[in-house]
Amino acid sequence: MNSTFGHRIFKEKRLLVQYFNGPLTLQVAIEAKKAQIADPDYDPTFSLILDFRNTTPSFSKSDIQLFVENLRREADINPNRRAMITSTPNQAAYYMIVQHIASSSAMNYQVVSTIEAALGWIGEDVRLTDLIKDTIEEIRAGLEA
Repeated sequence: MNSTFGHRIFKEKRLLVQYFNGPLTLQVAIEAKKAQIADPDYDPTFSLILDFRNTTPSFSKSDIQLFVENLRREADINPNRRAMITSTPNQAAYYMIVQHIASSSAMNYQVVSTIEAALGWIGEDVRLTDLIKDTIEEIRAGLEA
């Protein structure tokens, strides 16, 4: 496995889909954000779907606070919606801490367990579910190549 994250941007939908696998550390999160910003199609006002279903969160409390502080700077400029997809109670609890810390700013994070719920949260049509599923699978397969 070459990387632990990948993304795809849908400019016409103003949407970024990002997939993560393996241990998710502060360093991985920072590298993923750098990769987004380096993409020529990146626009910080786009909504995000962050797929954390295949991760093991490995942030300390201070890591979470540092990461959220960095995200707050962006959110104050671009209060877009971000959906975090999880698959286990431990993941959900962990990312709900991020959601709680982020709630004191303009960031609009929501922890969800399905792609349909993520699309609903960001205001997209649930008919995009298959496209998003296929996109996540393509990113995952590319990481395993």
